[in-house]
Amino acid sequence: MEFPDDMSILQCFWEVTKISIPLVIGLLLWTLVTNINTYYIGNLDDATLLAGVGMGNMLINILCFAITQGLNGALETLVSQSFGAGKYEECGIFLNRGKIVSSFVLLPIFIILGLSDR
Repeated sequence: MEFPDDMSILQCFWEVTKISIPLVIGLLLWTLVTNINTYYIGNLDDATLLAGVGMGNMLINILCFAITQGLNGALETLVSQSFGAGKYEECGIFLNRGKIVSSFVLLPIFIILGLSDR
């Protein structure tokens, strides 16, 4: 997205805000899901179940979200530099490589999480 030179700070802020709305909604919905789980299990008055939900939420946050955000943060830096240099084909290469690396990194984590109830 190109910003014209005569655009005010408020207009730039509004453009960036419009782009970020889907991400904000997604993160709020994820927080809502974890809060609903905690609320309903908390109403069962069983400390063991509530501790299990807390541990499960923590494991998902650490193993899935932290690793994914770290990998995507590195990818974001590389793609931004390529885009700024006008190397659009390189942006696509980084995107595809990022998908492959993320898949290989997350596959063992998904297997571990899938077998964790046994």
